[in-house]
Amino acid sequence: MYKFSKNLHRIDWVYSEYANISTTSLGDFIGAVNTAYYSTSASFYSSRFIKDIHCEYEKMFDSINIENESDKRFVVDIGGGTGFEYKLLKKCSIDFKHFKYIEPNKDMMEVFIQSVDADSDYTLSFHNGYFSEVVDQIREEPNKLLIINSALHHIIWIEPMLDDIKSSMKDGDLFILGHEPNNDYSPVLMTLQKAIRAIFTSVLFKKFFTGSKSSVADADRWNSINQDLLEKNHIIKKMSPLLIRRIIDYGVGYKKDWETLSVPEEFNEGFWNVEDLSVYLGAEFSLSYFKTYRHLGDSRGNFVLKVINRLLGVVFNRHGTNFIAVWEKRCRH
Repeated sequence: MYKFSKNLHRIDWVYSEYANISTTSLGDFIGAVNTAYYSTSASFYSSRFIKDIHCEYEKMFDSINIENESDKRFVVDIGGGTGFEYKLLKKCSIDFKHFKYIEPNKDMMEVFIQSVDADSDYTLSFHNGYFSEVVDQIREEPNKLLIINSALHHIIWIEPMLDDIKSSMKDGDLFILGHEPNNDYSPVLMTLQKAIRAIFTSVLFKKFFTGSKSSVADADRWNSINQDLLEKNHIIKKMSPLLIRRIIDYGVGYKKDWETLSVPEEFNEGFWNVEDLSVYLGAEFSLSYFKTYRHLGDSRGNFVLKVINRLLGVVFNRHGTNFIAVWEKRCRH
């Protein structure tokens, strides 16, 4: 259960333990870690295995019947990353009136811009910054479709973001939250996932026999991140790769990594789920679609994992590692 409006958060503990608090504010510390991480890692996000994510989005679009709407939507892509959502709508033949791409990280935005013909698509506009900076402009647009895909779990203080989403939406607007972590994921399935991966993938072979080159490259990347933060006096000591990843993927709780990092309980605000979000959004927001997938995690194209994921998805609808949810705003008059 997520504790909204809690005073102390996990990030407060990390900041007190690792940041150079005499020269770096909490906000600057978080920004510096993100900048250092994405400057070395942004390109990885455009080469992920995404076929199953596309498939889940297609099912969702069919369910809410968005393809047959006569009035085109004004799409707002919040945390657009490398452009997954734009390309997805194009692939699924979802027509839109305008596509507003919003992304605070310049490296991620540059990857997207280089992958599309932005100059010729007059329905596409960019904002290198935060949703809060353009929310007043967005609020005036009718018939909106707001999308956050694989981005909400990066946000540390989610209340202001959810407040902006609530205030920006009008009657009939849709809010899609996609490819986010299902923090209700079963520990039993996590154990099963690790066992099946050990048997049917090359994870153990790579770890013990062939991982030297990739391990060195990976170690160099994490060392580079730490070195950058140390040289700029943002931190006083090196952070582990696990800690850096948890700062980046802050809202992922089902992997129990934060427990491994031994964060004191008074700093643990918990991890949100769909029920928490629905309660916070309020009665005017109706959950019109919810489905989980990747019951054994990312298959990365592995045939056995793909088949098992598909079978488990039929039986256990709410027990995948990731989910897609859709809320529609219906104002009460």
